[in-house]
Amino acid sequence: MPDGPVNNNDCKLYYTPDTGGSPTWVLIARAKNANLATSATTADSTSRESKFETEEVNTVKIGPLTFDYRQNAEDDTVFDALRAAHVAKTKLRFAQMTGPIATSGSEGWTFWGQITKSDVVEAEGGIRQASFEVVPTAHYESGTLVEPSWLEVA
Repeated sequence: MPDGPVNNNDCKLYYTPDTGGSPTWVLIARAKNANLATSATTADSTSRESKFETEEVNTVKIGPLTFDYRQNAEDDTVFDALRAAHVAKTKLRFAQMTGPIATSGSEGWTFWGQITKSDVVEAEGGIRQASFEVVPTAHYESGTLVEPSWLEVA
């Protein structure tokens, strides 16, 4: 497995509306061009106990997640769920993994987010394609903030 996030068509992209420790993940099988932006920056953590003017700590920022989706014109429960979450401003938990989410050795980012873009266009041959953008958002369970995390399947 790679040492870090996998983007584009090499990743497995999932979502779940479930909270708690045992979510039911749904594969977004027709996703393509998936990209989860990640970057590092520093933040000032100066305190009065230090004689230095500034102390910097490294922080990690993830998002947004962007991906295209080839819609199935007949019956597409994944598209319907994503579009409904966008319209209702519902939070979903996403995972961008190096392999199947239940397979030992798979790893990747998981985070709660809201869909901020859901554009649908007609492509060649009458195929509909959607472009989605997901922005990480604050999510609390039992009063505790659930932060983005790196998931490694044992």
